[in-house]
Amino acid sequence: MTNGLVHHELHRGGMTAERFNQFLHDTSLQCNPGQEVCFIFDNARLHGRAAEAHFPTQFEMQYVPPSSPFLNICENAFALWKQALKTRLAEVCHDLLDQPFNERMATLAKLAEQETRIITLNAMAAAFRDM
Repeated sequence: MTNGLVHHELHRGGMTAERFNQFLHDTSLQCNPGQEVCFIFDNARLHGRAAEAHFPTQFEMQYVPPSSPFLNICENAFALWKQALKTRLAEVCHDLLDQPFNERMATLAKLAEQETRIITLNAMAAAFRDM
């Protein structure tokens, strides 16, 4: 692991196969040309559609064994991010409740974006060592 969080996107609503493959494509554009890249997927049904994404030839795809979420570095990143976001939300929840819906959604999106800073190369390297 040499890059940490390469790319992320925040979407309102559920993930579709089209949106997922577009995300994978957008992520591949963030990688340096000629860089060896390995996408690691768990066995979520949607991840099976990753084979439909058009990756450069030097990109590799690997799947963790079934029932092995502890081997998925993304699960560790999500857990770290969710904990940071929950902590931040606890600090501002009263202010959020007073906001109109659209303003509240914008604030939530902003907080979610800000808390991605917790997903550092060092944090992910530690999670990878723990796995």
